[in-house]
Amino acid sequence: MGVFLQALDDGDLERAIAAYTGPFLDGIFISDAPEFERWAESTRSRLDGERRRCLERLANDAGTRGDHVASLKWWRELAAADRVSSRAAAGLIRALSLAGDRAAALQFARVHEEIVRAEL
Repeated sequence: MGVFLQALDDGDLERAIAAYTGPFLDGIFISDAPEFERWAESTRSRLDGERRRCLERLANDAGTRGDHVASLKWWRELAAADRVSSRAAAGLIRALSLAGDRAAALQFARVHEEIVRAEL
């Protein structure tokens, strides 16, 4: 977590993403400590939100530079991190289209629709 936060502070988003190892204290549960659980969940949520913001910024920055390969990489990672996010899905669909893979864009749109329908 320390390397992730330091990379964020340094503005090194790629290093931050590389340092992110998964949800904070994932799998740790203390049944008689509700305050600890609230703190852990709050921290987990905050760090995950920071990770998602990093991914979106990296994807947008790459797209602005015209680097479709990098843009696709970051949008794919963001869409995988939040399968029901219409924002991530739209970004990935747009990146696929700009990269010239309209068939994949349409296929992902269909898959995303099914996921959202099943989840929500």
